[in-house]
Amino acid sequence: SLVPKNVAKYIAMTDGTMDLEEVFKPTKRFTVCLSSDWRGFQEIAAKKDPKFVENLFQKFYNEVFLELDRIFPDGNYYADWTADELFIIFFSNDENDTELMKNSLEFAHIYATEVFSKINTNLDINLQYDIGMSSGIGLLGLQGPEKLKKTTITGESAGKAKRLESEAKN
Repeated sequence: SLVPKNVAKYIAMTDGTMDLEEVFKPTKRFTVCLSSDWRGFQEIAAKKDPKFVENLFQKFYNEVFLELDRIFPDGNYYADWTADELFIIFFSNDENDTELMKNSLEFAHIYATEVFSKINTNLDINLQYDIGMSSGIGLLGLQGPEKLKKTTITGESAGKAKRLESEAKN
């Protein structure tokens, strides 16, 4: 989860001979960011057995990553999740903004419809979640403190996606 899937494959093939900071240097790129948050997670966590919640995470994120890998087979996304919060950065290496936006919107549609339906049909829960998306140029790559760098984006699109997701609750 440190780097996008396509970068992780590259790192694995080089068997540690590459400097990680050189592999995914922060670079200005066109990106699409998706921010999502479950509604009522604190209530779910308080009322349900922890094993149920862990199973819910597993089933939910398995569905999410199946669709991500299907739509983005080259791994041009970075997904980070913490409990009920999901943040995905979609990016392109060839600056094909149209294709990136088309694929990102396809994922968002499937996430909002098919993933939603599968989770609510197969598990004993009425899970709802909010989604915000935004696109733009941002600095994407390994960033942060020297010993704890991780993939992140610095730019307006990330914050805007989070604000839109928060607005969806209203």
